[in-house]
Amino acid sequence: MISPRQILGEKQFQWLVNSLAYSKATFKFIAMGGQFLNPNPIFENYATYLEEKNKILSAIQDLKVKNIIFLTGDRHFTELNFLKEKDISIYDLTVSPLTSKPYSPDSEKNPLRVEKTLVDKRNFGTISISGKRNERKLVLQIFDVYGKELWKKESFQILDLVWNDP
Repeated sequence: MISPRQILGEKQFQWLVNSLAYSKATFKFIAMGGQFLNPNPIFENYATYLEEKNKILSAIQDLKVKNIIFLTGDRHFTELNFLKEKDISIYDLTVSPLTSKPYSPDSEKNPLRVEKTLVDKRNFGTISISGKRNERKLVLQIFDVYGKELWKKESFQILDLVWNDP
C-alpha cells in the first residue's frame, strides 16, 4: 500500500512506472480525472494524495523520463501547468468544460500555471503530433465552443519541451 489515501494501488503504480521506464514514445501521455500538478489540495487534485504524488514524481526523476504530459479535467476550467525539477519537465494539460458550467479559479493561487493558458469558459482542446521519430512536434490547441482558437502551444525541442508562444 502506498499510503492511506491513494488513487493507484501498488500493481497500478508499478505498471505506470514500468510503462514509463520502457516506453520509446517521444511523448508520454498519462490521462487521469483530476489535476496532477496543481499544488492546491482541493477536489480531486492529486495534491490531496500528496504521498502518492511525490512517489510518482520521484519515480519519474529516478528514471529520468522526458516529455511527460498529464491529460486531466473535471475542474470546469482549462489551464496548462508546468513543473521543472532538476532535468525533468512535466506538463499537465487540464481541459474542461465542454458542456457544463465553467468555473473561475480566481481564488486559487497556482504557481505552476503557464501564463495566458487559463480559460474560464466552455472550451475543448486538440493534441497533434507530427514529424519523424527524432523530429517530433507536439501542438496543443484550445478552442471556444464555436471553434475559435484561444491559445496554442507548440514544442520544438525533443528532450525538453520548449514552447513557442505566438
